[in-house]
Amino acid sequence: MWKPFKQDKLLARQLTKINFSLIALVGAFVIGCTSGILHSELIQLYKQANQLYEKREYLKAAELYEIIASKISNSNVYYNLGNTYFKLGQRGKAILYYERARQLMPRDKDIRRNLRYAISLNEDKQFAPFNSILNSLITINELTVLILGFSMSLASGAIVYILFDDARIKKITRYAMLILGGTLLLCFIILILSVHTSGISRAIVLIPEITVKSAPDEGSTVLFSLHEGTMVEIKEIQAKWAKINLPDGTEGWIASSAIERI
Repeated sequence: MWKPFKQDKLLARQLTKINFSLIALVGAFVIGCTSGILHSELIQLYKQANQLYEKREYLKAAELYEIIASKISNSNVYYNLGNTYFKLGQRGKAILYYERARQLMPRDKDIRRNLRYAISLNEDKQFAPFNSILNSLITINELTVLILGFSMSLASGAIVYILFDDARIKKITRYAMLILGGTLLLCFIILILSVHTSGISRAIVLIPEITVKSAPDEGSTVLFSLHEGTMVEIKEIQAKWAKINLPDGTEGWIASSAIERI
């Protein structure tokens, strides 16, 4: 079942969510924003957008969220944009922003639940590719932190093994190092796969229906049609055309204006 805007929940959780999202907005703005808008003004826009959403003025709320999203990358803003577009009946854009939110917060239950529900309404049914499943479990930054932590633990274990002569301590340390080493290797493999898949360009179909052609030409053969909300992998761009690939390996060309990159 689709879950509502974060502010529609119980007050205690609502305040926690809002406070964390505002802190995240400030942090993201200070680090990455290059426009002349002060961070206090950006937060004010966020509050105004939330109020408009609660008043069911979804179009106006979307406009403000879009302004914020053009300045910073924030999962709460993307999530709220997804909810707003879902309310406006623009399922393609809703899925687009849920996907962007999931990239930043892959294990957030609300994001995953709403994304799953929106996708379930798609006319084109798809199986999630392996790399999509992988990216929904852990981020590259989290993997990097884990690898650093396991590496430091492994180094500490090696020091203990060298410095202590007690046979029992050496045995325990040896087993611990084997476990840490195996876990570290697994993390490295997952990191390599994640980095590889992060370079794949994906997009969402935003219009109700688009025909897929055999070549980047209006007169080419029509292969099949795709519908709003479908995820595609972009293989190549030629002028106003995009060569796309589906999870089952099917390829074709569509108008690049019909899709937007995640």
